[in-house]
Amino acid sequence: MQTKQKQAWGPFLREVLGPNVPWLWYILNTVAAMSVNTMFVGLTDLSSQFLSGAVLDDNSILYHYLGLMLLMMVVSLLMGISQSWASFVAERNIQRRLWTKMIRMPMRLYDRQAPSSLISRVTSDTSEITYSLNYVFTLITDTYTAALVLVQIWMRSRFIAIALLCVIPYVWVVTVLPGRLIYKVRNIAQQRFAEVTTFVAERLSSITLVKSAAAERADLALGYQVVDEHYKANLRYCILDGITQPFSYGTEGIVGAIVLIAGSILVQRGTMDMASLLYIYMLRQTVYSVMSSYIFCYYNLKNTQGSTAKIAEIMSSEPEVLTREKSFTQPDSDISMDNVTFRYEDRDVIQNVTVLIPKGKVTAIVGPSGAGKTTLLSLLERLYTPDEGEIRFGKTPVETIHLDEWRGATGYIQQSSPLLSGTVRENITYGLNREADESEIIAAAKKANCYDFIARLPQGFDTPVGAMGGNFSGGERQRIAIARMIIKDPDYLLLDEATSNLDAENELEVQQALNGLMKGRTAIVVAHNLRTVVNADNIIVMDQGRIQAVGTHETLYGTCDLYTKYFDLTFAA
Repeated sequence: MQTKQKQAWGPFLREVLGPNVPWLWYILNTVAAMSVNTMFVGLTDLSSQFLSGAVLDDNSILYHYLGLMLLMMVVSLLMGISQSWASFVAERNIQRRLWTKMIRMPMRLYDRQAPSSLISRVTSDTSEITYSLNYVFTLITDTYTAALVLVQIWMRSRFIAIALLCVIPYVWVVTVLPGRLIYKVRNIAQQRFAEVTTFVAERLSSITLVKSAAAERADLALGYQVVDEHYKANLRYCILDGITQPFSYGTEGIVGAIVLIAGSILVQRGTMDMASLLYIYMLRQTVYSVMSSYIFCYYNLKNTQGSTAKIAEIMSSEPEVLTREKSFTQPDSDISMDNVTFRYEDRDVIQNVTVLIPKGKVTAIVGPSGAGKTTLLSLLERLYTPDEGEIRFGKTPVETIHLDEWRGATGYIQQSSPLLSGTVRENITYGLNREADESEIIAAAKKANCYDFIARLPQGFDTPVGAMGGNFSGGERQRIAIARMIIKDPDYLLLDEATSNLDAENELEVQQALNGLMKGRTAIVVAHNLRTVVNADNIIVMDQGRIQAVGTHETLYGTCDLYTKYFDLTFAA
């Protein structure tokens, strides 16, 4: 991707700022700020009258000065409160919309980035966006102030006003060119921050592996390296920021020099009095502040744009479309795959698969690791869309069936099913679109062979499972996940090594529960242990992403070399 495309303002303004900002409140704040700046110019005029001694002849100047200052204080106070509230609303809106995008983001996009790096997108990155909003509206206010001040200067000296306009090219040069560098450097710094987040989250979640592998020293060195890269990226940003500071602050000297030189010439010629020169010189601070504000505002926007490039990418991504053309409330039918090919990056994971999964039957998928078995399940769950070919339910292409209804009718258990923070009860009923009574929950737990250990817990079903189910063993987590699927009572079952984390005794009992659940349902089972699938109605043998053979155990054993080999190895073990 080219740099010019990366720094395009469109996605940042359209996707990130556009729909998430309470623009009315920011506009009201901007109007209030303009009013304050108008009053400030009035105070500057009154101050010049103070210095010229006019207050001695007219005491009303003092009263006007105090009244104007008090009004400025009140408006500024209300404006500050309102602006803070608007920033909080904008941040909340961005987080909500970003969370919606992440939840509905296609799996292919998840696969392109570490999930832990997405955490900072919702937290720290959104704060930077709302922080930059203040600069955006400050820019509008300062544009108004610049026009107001230049009009005041023009009324007193057109020569000085035109001379001050010569500062604009200088401001443009010291703003735009460094701004593009700031974008690049800040973007790199944000990527390094995401790498630190990912590394720490990954190592801490796998701390048992780190210690059991005696890899503390190696991971310490890797951690230092990741942190050092983040430090170097931040240091480059600080150096660049330090280099740009003198150019922005130099604006003050240039503006002051123009006013003094041009003003002294006019005073010597007798075309300007000292009171007017004094007033213009006092306004020169406002001119400098406005010019500097342009510089810092642009720097901050490029800084924010660079640090939130990933947010703009996520915001502009196309979500999964849940509502399709047809409802899934149709008669049960066979599921067929016709010349289905699925690619991950440039590699074909599934190649030209054509197979029929009969309704109401148990279909097993067997084969060596990397054969594409789990990918086939993911395609049937519609987590992914085939790159080529078509999956049909009966004669209906599954892509035309409502996605949420399809997944709602499917029970999917992975090889290592995760639990979410909450109680055991909440995990068993997770995703259930109805209320489950206590008897249902207990019955599901008993069928999954997890009731006994749950009953021994201090709070029973209300015991917290911990982050990612960390309070339980892998086998216990798997049985809770199976109970979740049992209480869901889905029409179709997708089991990916569902009993792999159980000991021999529990595996037998849970397998018996699953066998009872699979009766009369369409079930697709992935298993390495062929003993669990010999009684399947249909067995699909896969290798290197292709179908090698399809049939029952009786028809495959002795005719399919790969199946015969794996079956003999299983029972020999």
